[in-house]
Amino acid sequence: MNCRRPSCYLRRTHFSAPLIMAAILPLISLSGLPMRALAVERAYLIHGGDRTLASAVAPSGPVTLNLDTVGLFPSEMVRFGSHAWVPCGGSDRVDVVDLAGDVDPDPPTILTGAGTNPYGIAFAGAGRAYVSLLLTNRVVPVDPITGAVGAPIAVGRSPQGVLAAAGRIFVANTGFDFATFGYDPGTVSVIDPATDAVIATLPVGLNPQALALAPNGEVHVICTGNYFSAFGRVFVIDPVTATVIDSLDIGGSPGFIAINTAGIGYLSDYFLGLLSYDASSRVPLRDSSNPILIGTGAAGVDFDQAGRTYAAVYGDDQLIVLNSDDTLLGALPVGDGPQDVVLFDAEEPVAVTLAHFTGTADGADVRLEWQTSIEFEHVGFSIERAPTTSGPWSERGWVTTGETTAGVVTSGLTAGRQYAFHDPGAFDDDRASELAYRLIAVDRSGGFEAFAPLVVIRPDGTFSGNLQLLLPSPNPLRAGRARLAFRLSAPGMVSVTIHDPAGREVAQPLARSLDVGDHAIDWDGKAGDGQELAQGVYFIKLTTPLETRTSRIVLAR
Repeated sequence: MNCRRPSCYLRRTHFSAPLIMAAILPLISLSGLPMRALAVERAYLIHGGDRTLASAVAPSGPVTLNLDTVGLFPSEMVRFGSHAWVPCGGSDRVDVVDLAGDVDPDPPTILTGAGTNPYGIAFAGAGRAYVSLLLTNRVVPVDPITGAVGAPIAVGRSPQGVLAAAGRIFVANTGFDFATFGYDPGTVSVIDPATDAVIATLPVGLNPQALALAPNGEVHVICTGNYFSAFGRVFVIDPVTATVIDSLDIGGSPGFIAINTAGIGYLSDYFLGLLSYDASSRVPLRDSSNPILIGTGAAGVDFDQAGRTYAAVYGDDQLIVLNSDDTLLGALPVGDGPQDVVLFDAEEPVAVTLAHFTGTADGADVRLEWQTSIEFEHVGFSIERAPTTSGPWSERGWVTTGETTAGVVTSGLTAGRQYAFHDPGAFDDDRASELAYRLIAVDRSGGFEAFAPLVVIRPDGTFSGNLQLLLPSPNPLRAGRARLAFRLSAPGMVSVTIHDPAGREVAQPLARSLDVGDHAIDWDGKAGDGQELAQGVYFIKLTTPLETRTSRIVLAR
């Protein structure tokens, strides 16, 4: 059966997503391919036994217990931005925990109503989340800023896992009947967040409990089975067409799924340990006949930047750490009943470097076009619109795929994609003379970054407002010079300085008074003393009379 108790199979929706701009780690070269250097991360755990939050410095500790408390029967812990969101079914609420320790005020607790039993949560952009309500066969949209709960959406029986992908919300309906202790056929509901309507109901295997997003954008659903005659099976969904395209048998009774950036899926089986498979080829690697033994009570799983796997082991009160080859690296004693784990670095790199962002108007319609120069573990953009650059912002849509124009992919790093978005009827309101747009980039781990807005003016589509911070081109810079373009809205003294990842100033290409308008300077990639700088990521800081903006550029010689 399905329940929220310690003996049940426990898991976390893994939506993977840029982050509040902080320090960006350098890129180093390995066999000619750019790779991200590693930061010190921290593993956060939620304990179902004593309802507390703990943390461990990855990968070997030390462990800090009793950081915070949450409600009854926490089911999972989902990170979005610098907060962890914890549905607590026994308390009919979603608790919010500040992982960075520097956000004031914190988002409010989300109250879902008596007898609802919130179970899973996923975020559709920066301003909207969806929570499954196990006991009401509903999903509710919520505002994570205000805590307001919207109108319930009817889905299948006993929904658990929720996942956002391709601008849609996917809900795993387990089919569990609390009256008969039997199962309806398993389904996945597909919700359009623009209308909050269920646009498809997909048949899958028995007892689908959790979902994960693969690096290629496909949605994977783990169907646990009934624990005695039907066993674990993974179903694969194309999120764009909302169709089931494949499945594979894995065995056992796994109830949690997570997929790393290398495309290896891990499934937690309470008694067997971890099972694994290749998410691209859909071939089992470690099935029920050959599990990865980690103890009793395998629950939530997450991964660090080095490719290590972290598994909460409920029955043994441990956090298990595996090397990238699945060999045991360590077992950390933690609190009572660790149920889920999330890896988080408060100064984690932003997932996207934006090369340009433009908007044009055609009658009442607006077309936005943009290009990235670097993406890391990136899953898509939320597009927001407002009357002015000061807001209020509302989500207009979601873009998850783009045309690759250059570069290779390795360890989740992508170079060069082009995107476009059409906003029909944007100027239908005759009173609007201009509209502001901004992009919210979301990465695989739930982080997000809001880029600087642009303004589209009616009727000829003239582009005004701030360009995206600075616009270094080419980026990465391999030889020659990079042009740094920016726009000023007020005259005055302007400086452009270059900083290394530690924040030290290494060059100052510009320091003089400039007039209003568009400007550009060239930088040769050298330090102020003329010496070649080492390859890696550098920050470009633009200081004007009105504001300071920061972007980054990669030296890849």
